[in-house]
Amino acid sequence: MTFELQLAGGRKVTGVVSDQHLDAIMEAFNGYRDATKLLIQGLGRYDRQDRLVRVQSVEHTALLDPLDVPARLEEFHGMKAGWLDGAGVAPQHDQLDWLAVSFDQYYPDELPLPHTFPTPTGGIEMEWSIGVQSVTLEIDLATRQAEWLSYEKGSSQEETHSLSLDANQGWSWLVDRISQLAELAK
Repeated sequence: MTFELQLAGGRKVTGVVSDQHLDAIMEAFNGYRDATKLLIQGLGRYDRQDRLVRVQSVEHTALLDPLDVPARLEEFHGMKAGWLDGAGVAPQHDQLDWLAVSFDQYYPDELPLPHTFPTPTGGIEMEWSIGVQSVTLEIDLATRQAEWLSYEKGSSQEETHSLSLDANQGWSWLVDRISQLAELAK
């Protein structure tokens, strides 16, 4: 009743699993080729460099949505300078962590999740396809500023907006606008 867990950075650790969490762990195992991710909460053993070396016990498991933003941002921690054919700035770890925490804090679970990508300049781009609307949010992690672009598919009508994600007001605008588009798409 043990398992091997591959962390977002690629390192592997082992753990002990109880019967109650076996189904979720097996589902993640069977979805490994499809990049299925599993959130595990429990007790772990760490080395002197504060790196997880073993999962002592599992208290809670949950399969993550493939578009889960904090999980996607965690994947970008492993990027190196030159990641894009010799070019491409790797995002800063602390800036990725800020965005993951902020997104988790301000973005409601019931709204559609975006596809999340790194940009060649070290930023993040989020893309939504909501009904007939396509939305792009390009985030400059260093300044915490974002540029919104939405357009109706098959139309030349577009909307642009600049917002600060360093303030609650910027997140409120984003959530309100995505909510409006999701409601229109119903």
